[in-house]
Amino acid sequence: MASQIDIKNWLKFESNWYDVWQQQIAAKFQLEKLWDIISGVEAKPASQAVAASSAAGALPANQNDIGTWNNKDAQALSAIWDCVKNNFFTKRQMKPGKR
Repeated sequence: MASQIDIKNWLKFESNWYDVWQQQIAAKFQLEKLWDIISGVEAKPASQAVAASSAAGALPANQNDIGTWNNKDAQALSAIWDCVKNNFFTKRQMKPGKR
């Protein structure tokens, strides 16, 4: 889902301006209904077991809920990347899977 908020004129985080950046990114998360994911209010759903009569390898009963949460989490991470100067991450050694 594309962002509904135009952020091209926002200050991008680069270790300066944290107070302003934090308010901007919090507003973005709230307007895009991602704040509960970021704040931890909406935890990732645990996989629910499928009925014993289901075929082996069947998806969890709440697979749609898990997928929706994963999509929101990815949107939030993308928003953070969009709002941080590119050189901020290149100065640090990022490891895959680390946030």
